[in-house]
Amino acid sequence: MSIPIATDLELCAQRSVRIECLTPRIARIRIAVEGELPGDTGLNRYGFITPPGEPEFEVAQTEGEVKTAAMCVRCADDGRILVQDTMGETLLEQVGSEIQKGGSVARFLAADGEDWVGFGDQTRDRLFHRGYVADCHVRNVKSYVPVPFFMSTRGVGVLVNTTHRIAFDMCADDPEHFEWRDGRGAVDYYVFVAPTFAAMIDLYTSLTGRPKLPPEWSFGLWYICRTQANDREAVDDAVNFRREGIPCDVIGLEPGWMERNYDGTTAKKWSPERFPIPSYCQNGPHNFFNAIKRMGYRMELWLCCDYDLSHEQERRIGGEIGPDRADENTGFFQHDAELDTHFSHPKYMDTLTKRDQAWFEHLKPFVDQCADFFKQDGAYQVLDHPDRRWGNGMPDEEMHNLY
Repeated sequence: MSIPIATDLELCAQRSVRIECLTPRIARIRIAVEGELPGDTGLNRYGFITPPGEPEFEVAQTEGEVKTAAMCVRCADDGRILVQDTMGETLLEQVGSEIQKGGSVARFLAADGEDWVGFGDQTRDRLFHRGYVADCHVRNVKSYVPVPFFMSTRGVGVLVNTTHRIAFDMCADDPEHFEWRDGRGAVDYYVFVAPTFAAMIDLYTSLTGRPKLPPEWSFGLWYICRTQANDREAVDDAVNFRREGIPCDVIGLEPGWMERNYDGTTAKKWSPERFPIPSYCQNGPHNFFNAIKRMGYRMELWLCCDYDLSHEQERRIGGEIGPDRADENTGFFQHDAELDTHFSHPKYMDTLTKRDQAWFEHLKPFVDQCADFFKQDGAYQVLDHPDRRWGNGMPDEEMHNLY
């Protein structure tokens, strides 16, 4: 199996470009300023982007260009970066960039009649984006799953390697150019060369992971009980669907199932008023959810989360997020002096997260009882946390979209 083949080319004064060919049709393009190359992002670190295992392929390098069997990336004398097909037709033409610590701009020439699809869930008003701005930043209702990926009708796709807020101006301001403004402060993107959108998506998912097929029952009718529902009402709803012969696969409960509304802690419990569960009989068989399950339903519980998930992610990849240093800052003190151990441990601003416990651990008892899945609400995760530094060391402007 091959590894990405990297080539550095001179771009212009104090700038160079690194081109990594991951497959004959996928390349990563990064611009280095004064020899400093952008590093990997959270997309790389946490496996959202994983180079596909591709059989060995040939890469030819000549002065100012890199070629594979399917594409050519060329740096022109005037600083432009061109992505071309095997016939020499230009598919993508970067004509300029601005790179600063607090943000970057990458600017491209737009062809006559060219249009673009993509950007994930950041608008529901259109499929094609020429003449509009796509703002990729997670926001409540308006933009739940923005993705900095788009495909051109010219036969090239682009994935910008960033987790920061990024805005794509697709000829809205200038009818002859499109550009993106990235809060990361780097120019780092992947290009995919293919003749159709379907082929481009296949390349994209070879890099970001193939989608999982949900279970068959998840495509059926879901019925979500009202927030104020209780155990009797939920069972009655389930009975009525069966009695009336209405196919229904899922009965769901809104946040009213919890003792405390919108409980984001790991100590959540069933509401004792609406859904009383005997302490001596937590798992049935005579609880309301057992009756619903016996009728053949799957059950869903509403959920919200503001937990710092980065601690668990770092553990899973074997990362180092910084040990507690309470015992290390003693260089100027006598070791045989009297020590006050009462206030001698770190105090964290995040009182919600249990740093040594994965989020899902506290949900396992509900899975044992009845939950086939949890419906994750946008809730707190759609909000900016401007003063939060996450457990992996990222500021919120880097972690917000990634979370």
